[in-house]
Amino acid sequence: MKPIVVIMAGGKGTRLWPLSTQSKPKQFLDLLNTGKTLLQDTVSRAKLITSPERIYVIAPSEYEHLIRQQVPKVNFIAEPMPRNTAPTIAYALTYFLSQGEDPQTVMVVLPADHYVDDANQWAKALNIAIDYAQENMELGTIGIEPAYPATGYGYIHIAKPLIPEKGLFKVKTFTEKPPLELARKFVESGEYFWNSGMFIWRLDALKEAFILYATDIWDICSELKDFNDTSLIRKIFMACPATSIDYAIMEKANNVFVVKATFKWSDLGNFKAIYDLLPHDKSGNAIIGKAVVTNTQNSLIINTSEDSVLAVSDEQDRVIIRTPKASLNANINSGEDIRKIYKEISEQFPDYA
Repeated sequence: MKPIVVIMAGGKGTRLWPLSTQSKPKQFLDLLNTGKTLLQDTVSRAKLITSPERIYVIAPSEYEHLIRQQVPKVNFIAEPMPRNTAPTIAYALTYFLSQGEDPQTVMVVLPADHYVDDANQWAKALNIAIDYAQENMELGTIGIEPAYPATGYGYIHIAKPLIPEKGLFKVKTFTEKPPLELARKFVESGEYFWNSGMFIWRLDALKEAFILYATDIWDICSELKDFNDTSLIRKIFMACPATSIDYAIMEKANNVFVVKATFKWSDLGNFKAIYDLLPHDKSGNAIIGKAVVTNTQNSLIINTSEDSVLAVSDEQDRVIIRTPKASLNANINSGEDIRKIYKEISEQFPDYA
């Protein structure tokens, strides 16, 4: 039985403004200058672990036209409204069960906007997780060996190996976004992985987890019957608390396993992450588009405007972006500050957000 793959494509990517905007967020962009968008890359990887007709993209209906343009042959599920990952996943689960899907079917949940360097190694890890989930009522994820004490990722504390030769471990605890000192302790211990945001579970195992740990969400989503009645679905769904699957279930569950990744991964959550993955010139600059750059070091410079050239001089450790509608000049490490800028832009100049 081929697994279902659900690709969540409703994120906003506000820390990547002005490249990522309300009308076209980062999953629909070619951020790494590869010729393919992040969504297209994710769908290509998904085809390595299931058949094309078993791939579903879930997102608000405002993005349906972009999804149809970029990946026309995949299925689309309209998310009633953004309510974070737990309601989104519960909604997808309810949808598949209502369509008569076998409860023992494995569902793989993937973010649409992540980077993976080796698709074959990725598929190998996912298939290990799929095979294990098929035979066990457990909740799975893919763990990334941490490179530094990040505070923006969840951490997975591994217990005994279940299948050592396949890098499959029992999970002791799941901690979402710890403070810096705790993150340092996690990394130093060598017993923790980053949570990649990829999940693997059988439909019946996931339903049981919602009933046990997120009853409020499940009680709401289980009321959904007619998925063609969009107004009623929206009215019901808006009552869901906006919470992540990490907080709602993964931190509470005691039947969690993890497969260690053997590939490089990034959630591309800020401009520094993009800079790190692009080629650099002799001055350490990563440059995309028409630009003239002098006396500048270790900066990310992107010009997406076809009708202009971007000139940069005497800068260091900067992110400098020019698009047809907006420009940004900020410290390359200021991801959260850019999110705050985006909030102000959306309030004062909503047409440019």
